[in-house]
Amino acid sequence: DDVAFVKVLRPTRADRLVARQDLLAGAGLTPPGLARPAPGVVVTRAAAGRPLAALLADPNGDVPEPQALVDLLERLPSGLAQFERRPAWADRLDFHGATAAERLPAHARRVAALTERLQATLAAAPVGPVVPTHGDFYEANILVGGERLALIDLDASGPGLREDDLACLLAHLAVLPGLSPAHYAHLPALVERWTADFETRVHPDALSARVAAVLISLVAGGEEDQAEHRLDLAEEWARRG
Repeated sequence: DDVAFVKVLRPTRADRLVARQDLLAGAGLTPPGLARPAPGVVVTRAAAGRPLAALLADPNGDVPEPQALVDLLERLPSGLAQFERRPAWADRLDFHGATAAERLPAHARRVAALTERLQATLAAAPVGPVVPTHGDFYEANILVGGERLALIDLDASGPGLREDDLACLLAHLAVLPGLSPAHYAHLPALVERWTADFETRVHPDALSARVAAVLISLVAGGEEDQAEHRLDLAEEWARRG
């Protein structure tokens, strides 16, 4: 009667995933693995709680405060420092800008100008120290069970910047109203509130530029109207910096 999830990866990647999972399970942040029935196959019990994405779409959902999300990141184990640091979206702006321009060829000049502007902001804005990060910190990977939060999809966890985890979350929240206005009409106000909190913890320019970088990376994955909306959002966030 249990619920479990199966992940299939290259065997070496599966080894690294299990090592990450063991670290976070030891810290009480994710379920422990159940089995490895074949090379590259990882079976894990479902995490307790509801995805934050579902709570955000529920008008009666008990959404956590931003402090709880920051506390969750601060509980990430220091052992994640042993893994290779993966480039964040801001580190790959040239690549993401190129894919966005390919998705929206009529707006290629806008994308190029935005990419150049963001690179200048990122070069100038101060950032905090390298810390343990989730690497893909957004609403689908955060489970909420009352006051207890958990994390799933740990493949990208390792050393990085707190700014990038926070930016990943804000960028993904920013695009939700464009996907389903009826469910997420209240989200712009929530994003503003969470942004105001996060800006007390990291430099506002570094945060807004990184949110814009994540939004550029999301352009290629949307239908044309969504892609244009995401480019508009990226420009709005860039202007904040």
